[in-house]
Amino acid sequence: MSPELIFYTILIVGSLLILIMTGTWICFALYGVSIFALMFLGRGNMQHTLESVLFNSVGSYTLVAMPLFILMGEMLIRSGCGENLFTGVKKILSPFPGGLLHTNVGACAFFSACTGSSTATTVAIGSFSIPELIRQGYNREITLGSICAGGTLGILIPPSIMMILYGSLTGNSIGKLFIAGLIPGLVLAGMMMLYIAIICTINPKLAPKRTSFGGLHYIVDVLTSFKYTWPILVLIGGIMGSIFLGLATPTEAGAVSALFAFLVWVLIYRTFTFKAFMESVRETVIINAQLMQ
Repeated sequence: MSPELIFYTILIVGSLLILIMTGTWICFALYGVSIFALMFLGRGNMQHTLESVLFNSVGSYTLVAMPLFILMGEMLIRSGCGENLFTGVKKILSPFPGGLLHTNVGACAFFSACTGSSTATTVAIGSFSIPELIRQGYNREITLGSICAGGTLGILIPPSIMMILYGSLTGNSIGKLFIAGLIPGLVLAGMMMLYIAIICTINPKLAPKRTSFGGLHYIVDVLTSFKYTWPILVLIGGIMGSIFLGLATPTEAGAVSALFAFLVWVLIYRTFTFKAFMESVRETVIINAQLMQ
């Protein structure tokens, strides 16, 4: 490595660290140092490429999928879908050691497979599950832990917003990234539930006495759970099936899914209000802007 290159590297990295330590927002620090390096350290009037670099970095058609999936998640949150999902998953998982703590992880996994957002998943499930579990006598720490851990599945289980952003910036196939994240996401959810079962078996005080399987009664509960979860299952199947089978790109799947979420909100849950819809749009703009910094 030439002395000139070493000097430039130290100058750029040092300037970046100084700006960050002075409290400058990271996005502005990165942008400022990049502009400085491009204009004064580059050769051949590199500053003239700035316009095309800025446009090409955000002018990707694939990135359109991000606000669409975020909007879908925001609409599902306000529609009451999360509460119905929690109720349906509860009928399946509550008899296992740890009871409704498994429901937190399971519901987060299902919701992640719709929205691709950890923030939306945590808000949608935790807003009503945390008060309910604490009211029923579950330990507060493990309740919050199960929600926080389950919420992280949103960046791994497809369609992940982070995978869309990463794939767009690196030129990787979004569909292949989704396929690569599916099995690890399900395995991670299973490991979380296994940990909950073991820790609650060792320390029964963390959770109240769980309901028994009840044979035929449990089978009836599993079947009736589809009454609450079918919109989410259809949404997951539509998103993943269309992408995996090559019927739609992630952007097209995001558009159709956002429309489906809107119709579910209006026709199935019937909780739609124009004010809530505008709040969903507003949050979509804010979250997408934060991710694109």
